Parts: sequence; C-alpha cells; structure tokens
Amino acid sequence: MARTQSPRPGGLTSGHVVAVTAVLFIVGWLAFLLLASPRLQDQLGIGPSRPAFDPPPSPVAVDIAEGPGSGEAWEATARWDPGGACADLVFASGPRTRTCAVPDPLQPIWAVEVPDGPVPVLVLATAREVAVVEIRLVGGDILEREPVGVEEGLPAGFAAVELPAGGRVEEIGALAASGAELAVATCGDDAGDPLGGGCAVPLD
Repeated sequence: MARTQSPRPGGLTSGHVVAVTAVLFIVGWLAFLLLASPRLQDQLGIGPSRPAFDPPPSPVAVDIAEGPGSGEAWEATARWDPGGACADLVFASGPRTRTCAVPDPLQPIWAVEVPDGPVPVLVLATAREVAVVEIRLVGGDILEREPVGVEEGLPAGFAAVELPAGGRVEEIGALAASGAELAVATCGDDAGDPLGGGCAVPLD
C-alpha cells in the first residue's frame, strides 16, 4: 500500500519547503550579484546613471588630426562645450559628423566610431589616464596613436586615424603611460564593417 506524505503544520510538505528554500536562495544570490557588480547593473540599465561632464567655464577646442592618408581631405577637432565633450569630423566635400565621449568609471574607452564618410576614419575617446591606443587590424597591422586634448583642458582624450581601404579593426588596446594595458575593446566579425559591427570592452 502506497504511503502518503504527511503535510507539515500550515499545509507545507517537505517538497514545498525545499522549493521555497531554493527560490529564496536564488533571489538572494541574484541580489548579491547586482549589489556587488556595477558592471552588471550597467548592462541591465538599473544602476546609477553614468556621470556626465560638467560644462566648462568657456568652450575648449583642440585639433586632433587631419588627412588625407590616401583619400579625401578631412580634419577632426575635439570640443568641450555645454553639449558635452565631442569630436567633430569634417570632410572636404562637406559631410560632418560628431562622436561624443560618454564617461564610464568602469572602463577607459569612452567612444569608438567610424562615421559614414568618403573615407573610413576611426574616432576614439578615452579616459584621461590613457596615454596610447593601439588599433589592431585583422591581418596583424597595428596603428598607434596618442590621444590628445587632456593637457589642453579636455575631460577626455581623443584620437582620429584614417583606416586603410578595406581594413577592419580586430581590437583596440588602451595603454597607460607605463605601457600597462588598461583595457582591450574587442570588435565583431562583420567583414562589411570597419569595426566588424561594433567594438566593446568585455565584462569581467
């Protein structure tokens, strides 16, 4: 004759107790992860908002770089004004784009973009502690640049470099003045895009 399980006081069986305990453990563990991981909060969009740059007492403009390397002439200028700290990229034929730094206390690469234009120009924004960026291309070539603007009063460093025709970025390394690698932004594998579809610093 089959045995029946006697209910515990209050109507809970031992199976119910195990299930409730497991759920409470999972909820507690998730709460711990969220509290302990600012990166996870940032990914889920539930953490505190990233700090924004205060507007400068007066606008600051710094020349970043200019071309051509092999194509149409261009120039990039960094500006810090009430609208933020941004790089304006202007081509001789008229197209103008803007790439803005978004400060992130969790990683030192604040913007990576190749705006639409007659030639592919990679525009970068970095934290103040970044002394050198290494743009590592698929195939092994490396383009090295020193972000500019911090010594002139900008809250971020900026760099701009024309990519070779058909070149695709594999990853971008951010280096300190000591040569220590602060972070690496890994790019995608979309062969039709200079950034492979986009670059991001992986979560720890």
